[in-house]
Amino acid sequence: MSLVKLNIARGVTGTLPTSNYTSGITMADQWRLTSDKDYGSSANAIEFYTANLERIDTSGQGTIGNAMTQSSGVFTFPLTGIYKVDCHLSFARNNHLIQYAGGGIQATVNNSAYNIMSFGYDNMPDSADTSADVTCTTLIDVTDTANVKVKFYAIASDASAFSSRGSSSQNSTHFTFIRLGDTWLILVAKMDSVIVVDNDYSKC
Repeated sequence: MSLVKLNIARGVTGTLPTSNYTSGITMADQWRLTSDKDYGSSANAIEFYTANLERIDTSGQGTIGNAMTQSSGVFTFPLTGIYKVDCHLSFARNNHLIQYAGGGIQATVNNSAYNIMSFGYDNMPDSADTSADVTCTTLIDVTDTANVKVKFYAIASDASAFSSRGSSSQNSTHFTFIRLGDTWLILVAKMDSVIVVDNDYSKC
């Protein structure tokens, strides 16, 4: 594939500011389930992680920047921006009838209606002490910290089928949030002047 060289100096007029931008990751946070959580709902029912959640604090672990906050398992972002959200669920089998277990990430953009953003499942063999791990991820465009929020859930093929592993000293079932950069709306707002694009492609 050939490369096309663009003459930026001739094709764009105006000023591109640099003073308002910060390079690198400015926010990284991680939360975990602190104790085992039994899945007690009926088969194929979504059950959210609403309690026994803490920000990581074990010696050697670390975070960057402002923290996420949560209320009954609903997580609020500290700043607008594009975030990478990871969900890692660690399961231990309780019921030999179970065929699969899974879970995922739900998000809202209006602090009301939630939709599934990412999910995963794993089959669990019919044997004692079976375990499984499910990981899923998504990018969330946080344009408004009051309205854009996320929460995490588990689901299984049978009731009382498994426990989500938790620990207050190690990461087992845990959730990671990394701010990758500004949302597009913020990038536009940060511009010090209007950029005018010259549509005369012969200048490129």
